[in-house]
Amino acid sequence: MGFFQRLFGGPRPQSEELEQRTQERNFNMLRDDGVRAMQMGEVGFAVRCFESALSIKEDAQTQGLLAEACLRQGDFAKALPLLEALAANKADNASVRLLYATTLGRLGRYEEMKSVCDELVKEAATDYAVLYACAEAAHGLNDVFTAIARLTQALELNPNHLPARLLRARILCDMGQAAEAMEDIDVLLKADAENEVYGLLQAEALLQTGQTEEAEAALLRVHEIYPFCREAVLRLGALYDATSRRDKALAVYDEAIELQPDFAEAYKQRGGVRLALHDKEGAADDLRRALELKPEVVSEVEGEFTNVENQMTERYRNMNPYGF
Repeated sequence: MGFFQRLFGGPRPQSEELEQRTQERNFNMLRDDGVRAMQMGEVGFAVRCFESALSIKEDAQTQGLLAEACLRQGDFAKALPLLEALAANKADNASVRLLYATTLGRLGRYEEMKSVCDELVKEAATDYAVLYACAEAAHGLNDVFTAIARLTQALELNPNHLPARLLRARILCDMGQAAEAMEDIDVLLKADAENEVYGLLQAEALLQTGQTEEAEAALLRVHEIYPFCREAVLRLGALYDATSRRDKALAVYDEAIELQPDFAEAYKQRGGVRLALHDKEGAADDLRRALELKPEVVSEVEGEFTNVENQMTERYRNMNPYGF
């Protein structure tokens, strides 16, 4: 009887069934451990769990979990092929395809993002999230008018969608239409008055519209809340320099450098202020320090500062036997 069972495919040997059960148990354990790790914020461990589970067997749900974990880590390149496979297998799942399109955008692949979004918007023309993704793709391709149109449509559907408000305000400011951007900026600040991104954008718009004092107040507010915000320091120092308040500019840069000794851009801008005050030695020292910290930060500028910069760059390289 045993011979005929083997010949005609009778019950599998017990060891094979045991191995299959063991593999299934290991898969479930790894997947569940990954889920728990994600819930606890241990995303790196979750990624390893999901990858180990998928090495045992392919599973769409676990692929989705791994993609989510990669996105949380900001590893868009690793998440992309997983999302691409999921989008292909679930062509009727708009949320997966939208996530795929968004990830393409994070990687700067805007043509592909636009292609996915064009198909999505045909199916979901009243979905503000889809319209926002369309706007991101258009913005990435420098099609600012389409981007603004899509953002306006999205905001008509959901006026409280802050990412759309932020992107529209940024585009308008970049186009020199800061006055038109203020409505969006006001909504953003009403939602979160202490957001440094919103505060910096407000200062930029105020400067564009000639409201220097208000722009200064906005930058000071950001600087007070976020003393380590480098962009606020650079903009505030530049504002003081442009309005001939170089003592205040120096004070801002001095404080920033004391807090962050590796702040190369602050050294460079302080060097410019020192040069304007005829402190060539101090300017040269600041340029040298900026070059030490970040060689690419010493870009070309006009006038006498260029000559000092070039001289210091040459002197420093002569002192540096390694050539960097």
